[in-house]
Amino acid sequence: MPTDQVNQTVNETVSCSINDTACFDTAMLINVEPTDTKELFLNGSGASVLPDHQKESYLHGKKDLQQCRELAQNFPSTFPSGTAVRKVSNNPLKITLPCVFNPESTLLCDRWLLDDYDKVKLQTAWIAAMALALAAFAGSTLLGRQVRKVFGRESPEASELSKDDISRFEMEALVHNICGDRAAHLAKVFVMVLNVFTVVLPISNVAIFALATEKTYFPSHDGVGFSDWCANWHDTWLIGSICLLLLLQVARAAASSKSPRFSGSGHFAWLVYLLTDVSSVADTVAVGLSCCSFLYCRAVHWNWMIFTFVRVIESLGHWGIGVNFHGFSQAGNGREDRRMVIAMSSFGLVMWVLIGSLYYAVNMRNAASRWETAVTVENAARKPRVELELWQRFESIPSSMFFALLNLYKKNPMALAFDNWHEQMLVVFVNVWCVPIFALVAGMIGSAVSNAVCAKDPNDRKQDQEAQSGLGAHEDEYEEEEEEEEEQEEDPLVEGFDDEKATKTSVLEQWKYIIHSWREFLLNLTWEDHLHPAVLAILGFGSLFFYGITTSCQDAACTWFFVRLSRFPSWAHPVADGAVGAAFLADWITSSAVVARRADSEDAASSADGEMPAADSGDGVAADHISFWRHIGYFIASVPGIVHLLLLVANGFEESSENKYIFCLCSLFRIYLLEKWLDHPFRHALEAIEKHRKALATTGAVSIFFWFLGAHLLFFSEFRNPDRDMTNNYGSLMRSIWASSIFLNGEWVFCDFTWAGKAVGCFVVIFGVSIVVVPMMVFSGEFMKRLLGDFFENNVHHLKAEERDLWQLKMEPAEDAPSWRKEIFSLLYAHLQRLKQGLHQETQFHRSRILRQNLPWRFQLFKQVSLSTSLIFTLVTLMENSQYMNAKVGCTEKEIHRNIVFRQMFDGVEQCRSFLTWADTIEARIDLVFLHFFILEFILRYIALGWRHFVSELGLAELFAIVGLSWSLTRYREDALHHPENWRASGTMIGAVVPLRLCRLVSVGSYFGVVRAVRKVLFIARWPLIKSFYFLLVVWYTHAMLLHFAESDSTSLAIAGAQVRPAKDPDIPDGEVLFLKPMEQSKRFKDYLTAMQYSLLHLTGDYPIVKYTITSKLLLIAGLVVGTCAVVVWTAIFSSSMVNYLANEAVEDPLAKAVERRMLLAIEVVTRIQRSWRRRQAERKKAREQGGMSDEKASRGSQHPGRPPPDQDKALRRFWASFPWERFFQITLVVNLCVNMLCSLPEVVPLLTGRDSWEELYRQRMAAKFETLCLVIFCVELVLTLRAGKGREGKRWYFYRTVDFLCLLPGVATITMVTVEFIKKDHAENAELAVFLVEVDMLVKATKMVRVLRILFWRQWKDDVQVFIRGVTSTGPILAVPVFMSLQIWVVISSLFVFTENTWNSPSQAFFASVPSAMYWTSSFLIGEWTLADFSPGAGSRVCICTALFGIMGFAIPMGILMEGVKQSMVVDMMERLPLNELAEYEEAKGTSKRPSQQAIKAQGTDASSSRIDTGGIDRHQQLKRAAKLAAMTRLQASKTSKGQAK
Repeated sequence: MPTDQVNQTVNETVSCSINDTACFDTAMLINVEPTDTKELFLNGSGASVLPDHQKESYLHGKKDLQQCRELAQNFPSTFPSGTAVRKVSNNPLKITLPCVFNPESTLLCDRWLLDDYDKVKLQTAWIAAMALALAAFAGSTLLGRQVRKVFGRESPEASELSKDDISRFEMEALVHNICGDRAAHLAKVFVMVLNVFTVVLPISNVAIFALATEKTYFPSHDGVGFSDWCANWHDTWLIGSICLLLLLQVARAAASSKSPRFSGSGHFAWLVYLLTDVSSVADTVAVGLSCCSFLYCRAVHWNWMIFTFVRVIESLGHWGIGVNFHGFSQAGNGREDRRMVIAMSSFGLVMWVLIGSLYYAVNMRNAASRWETAVTVENAARKPRVELELWQRFESIPSSMFFALLNLYKKNPMALAFDNWHEQMLVVFVNVWCVPIFALVAGMIGSAVSNAVCAKDPNDRKQDQEAQSGLGAHEDEYEEEEEEEEEQEEDPLVEGFDDEKATKTSVLEQWKYIIHSWREFLLNLTWEDHLHPAVLAILGFGSLFFYGITTSCQDAACTWFFVRLSRFPSWAHPVADGAVGAAFLADWITSSAVVARRADSEDAASSADGEMPAADSGDGVAADHISFWRHIGYFIASVPGIVHLLLLVANGFEESSENKYIFCLCSLFRIYLLEKWLDHPFRHALEAIEKHRKALATTGAVSIFFWFLGAHLLFFSEFRNPDRDMTNNYGSLMRSIWASSIFLNGEWVFCDFTWAGKAVGCFVVIFGVSIVVVPMMVFSGEFMKRLLGDFFENNVHHLKAEERDLWQLKMEPAEDAPSWRKEIFSLLYAHLQRLKQGLHQETQFHRSRILRQNLPWRFQLFKQVSLSTSLIFTLVTLMENSQYMNAKVGCTEKEIHRNIVFRQMFDGVEQCRSFLTWADTIEARIDLVFLHFFILEFILRYIALGWRHFVSELGLAELFAIVGLSWSLTRYREDALHHPENWRASGTMIGAVVPLRLCRLVSVGSYFGVVRAVRKVLFIARWPLIKSFYFLLVVWYTHAMLLHFAESDSTSLAIAGAQVRPAKDPDIPDGEVLFLKPMEQSKRFKDYLTAMQYSLLHLTGDYPIVKYTITSKLLLIAGLVVGTCAVVVWTAIFSSSMVNYLANEAVEDPLAKAVERRMLLAIEVVTRIQRSWRRRQAERKKAREQGGMSDEKASRGSQHPGRPPPDQDKALRRFWASFPWERFFQITLVVNLCVNMLCSLPEVVPLLTGRDSWEELYRQRMAAKFETLCLVIFCVELVLTLRAGKGREGKRWYFYRTVDFLCLLPGVATITMVTVEFIKKDHAENAELAVFLVEVDMLVKATKMVRVLRILFWRQWKDDVQVFIRGVTSTGPILAVPVFMSLQIWVVISSLFVFTENTWNSPSQAFFASVPSAMYWTSSFLIGEWTLADFSPGAGSRVCICTALFGIMGFAIPMGILMEGVKQSMVVDMMERLPLNELAEYEEAKGTSKRPSQQAIKAQGTDASSSRIDTGGIDRHQQLKRAAKLAAMTRLQASKTSKGQAK
């Protein structure tokens, strides 16, 4: 706000008496910033009489203002104080109705005073609220069952009727009760009116409430409009809605006795209806909460009518618009799904607590992570105007857990606050390792929630099964189709000639053959199938690109990568647009003439033969004719461009900006015309919507309900949040709706919520996100299925390594070649020779045996040396480029103090600089050694492969690494490695040295086959990838164009990236603090090419920018739905193909083999038990024959001589397995964890400092006593467990007991520290000792949370957690390639960002000072979180686009493999639990359908090889079936043996 408005004062005086309650001291208005605050009290002071409810709120506001001013006076000069009051949060003069309870705060201070109670509530209350909400949800489910059980069950008719029939009966009963028999002719009218009222009620209340809150809490002076009417009449509308809803609720309750669902309850039908019907409960909640709102003094009373939308969702199926929604009661597949969900939830909870503890230990002393808005009362009172201790977000473990949850869900709004290396290392660790594992857990929970949303009624499910079985009975047996012979398209550079002739021809002959191959390829191209679409694509996309270039360079010259472009005149784009339009017009005329001529000739031929004309296609036009919609597309793509050129000529070559946007939008239709040659992807999208329109309608309604419900809850909890950003985004319902649309997509833009907002946010992100994305999942699944077609059925067997892919073997020396050349080739490519031998084997068994053979020791030695040197060289390069190795930056007093390692190593700046100088000398010598080895390896590979190594991807990477390494050994070394700020001034492109050096990591990919895998997948799956990528491109270009038009003239300032501003550290100068500077939106979207970058980031689901106009917000919401589906389909096709390739590449399925091995061991155990039993039976029979011994004695005497009799160990094991003691130890563990969380709060138990008061020592001693008690219980548990033995746990028992023992050590450390502190209390204070004790105490408190791991060992879900862990570990053999590829992507993209941002002018240059620092930011980029978004135009922005399109896709492949491994493990576990008879039925059911299941294959793309036996891939289905049969047989044998023993 301008300074003159901030400092303006009120000089007029108000005369009033002492008893005048409306009197206000005008002196308090001095320096009040908000205009609405001054108007409030000036109007109030001028009023002689106010109503009681307004007077009380008015006086309360005076107290609030005084408190705000006292707080503002205590602000030190080092922090921007702003003003005392920011806004009016509850205007007393707008309170129209009397109220009962005391008024809420009238004013919103610029700072938030926190006492100890407020801090404890802010940090812990949200966890308690989540626990209570989950308990309430579970209790409501049980309550409904108990109510039905007490008051009667459903009538027998209800179980046979569908939900549509039940809804129809209930509506007839309602109409009969209201209208009666005499008004039957009004029934249809009443039903129609009632349906309209059902829809209008929630929508109208939400709309009016949103506008009323916007007008009330963010008043404008633009005059009176519809918003003013909503603000004035909202309460009246709400009261009327409540009355009408109550009348309908009473009528429905009275008619419930005639409903088939409640007629069995008799006279209590109305009570059962009100307590168990979902819509009735929702209506009751809406009425109750809305009525309670009138008890409070509010300018706008809270409107909860959004809950009535539940009845709309349930009515969609009855109205025929959607499918019947049955809530969450019919979800899941029974007990097994619930069991796995509980186990996965426990695993996710354990990971969450552990990561939260790490964040607490690392960031407790982070000054940048403090919340500038929150100030504690204690600190403000102790140190007025001297020093201000802001509240630390990571002050305790519960508070840190909230921010850790954000990071585990791939969001990092506080990325700028982590400015030290150990803080950034923790974030990188979470992004790279913990996020994929946690995503597995969240994905399974989300899948269960999604199944609950899409659950069907049992009666509907039964009807569908009967229909499918009846249809299957009349279907003919499936006949296998003959596979079509596909043309083996070969790369001219790789597959140009036969293997036998490769080494016998000269280099000149090879080049002649390659040129001849390219010539034949070009001659085979046709106009209609190849050249025509290529020309249209070049013209369409080229015209859009040229428009972007002209908008970028319309004011001045611009740079696009290395090209310097001059300023374009204003007439350049209209001329190009007209020329391209004329080309499309010519193509339209030519295509129409050709098609018409062809149709006439075909009609004439058919008439001569007496045949009928060609049938119409699906769009109503003959198949050989251009469709009507294509004519429209040609018209829009051609005619407006020509008109654009003619208008330019008519205006004297001066372009008019009025019609510019219309012509640009018309030019977009040029790229839509390409879908004809790409199998009509947009038609497939419309067909997918048409097929699932009812399911999309219902799931979309559910998503909208949760969207608006989340907006309501976040508005109610955050509209009085003192943080300015939170208030601007959640201060009204209208603003909250926009913020919640981002929030429900999993995007945490802001994180400083109140305790209620944290609880709501956690529920939304855990459950709400999974519900909202259901419509997108339904559409994306069907759309991807149509794009793929029969790809996986016909081409999946090609997704594996084949001999023709091993192009290096084509250069293998011939038999008569010199032996030294053969040895060199074997030294470098022995692994490919072995792979070739394996591919020649006919069976999987022989192939596996070949691939498991050991390679020559020379190859293994050279491979280890090459890999080791490459990895070490990469680490050395990263270390050399680190800002800490820069003597100018790293050797300052501030950095030495902040860096833990430097603080321990160096005593001063000079010692630090001398050490770094010596280290750089040593690194230069090491680089020289690396250079010699790399040159030697390059020469050896050139000898082995010849000139082809120069043109291969790996050869170029090696050559680039050698060039970069050589360049860094010259005089440019210091600037190239340590001073990126000099790159732009040098003009020699020395910034490319680091990226070139890091190319060495790419060159070693030959040992992993990364390039071969990517090339194979791209070639085999090229058509599905091209179609999905084209659909994504069209959506992206359209969205970017519209966003460019909407924001090109916006002058609002916005931040692009992490929205949470780090706190200012008084010890750091302002120039050294890294902040994101706001920029005008018009600068970001002034040109089309720059707008494409931000548009793509939004389409991927991330929102680094949130401040947009209303038009842009609507566009972004629509783009969020369509763009997310397009990105998901494009990514899923590539990921599923890559997972299939890696699965087929595996030597064998380790999971199935491990299961089979376990089953064989189990059979051996059962066999031993049987032998023992038979021996005992023989001994008993022999004893009976000898006589003189009863059966009981014979049974006792026939014990195995090697087995000891039952002793106390067995009794102890039985004692341990008893229920009460096990539950006691579990409850003790949970209580200990909860108490330790509370003890991490300084308000509960302060940290040890060596200068603690007696009161603080008393709290620490009480916590130590509780820890001692728990420690004794844990020791007793450990002793009993050790004494009981390992039982059936096997080798895992040792790991469990080791963890139990290690969990005791932090407790011992706590007791020791408190005891020592208490004994040495009277000693002299030591500042260093105080710092040491604080750090150790924090570490010990965080370490004690490791005990949460013991939750995974509980008997209730121990086996299920083991299934999850086994699924993750089983994917190890096939994770090598994608993990190495992810590492390459990460390092290469980081180096490219450093190069582009420091070479060209960039607003984010300070954040990319080195590759290690860039790796911190790119670790978030590659998981979809763009914590920075403003890059250098034309350079960094292009790297950003490539990262969003390809980098994220490649980085997510390990995640898909982990998900597939866990799913396979769950399937195997499920089949192991099946009895033999059910397994036989399962196998019989599988055998009746010879056609492989396509849905699972296409959804994940990893089971495609299971249906192929003779393709050389892994027959996973047979392995799993064999393992499952062994498991069932083992369980059957064990059950028979136990029954025999019991008898």
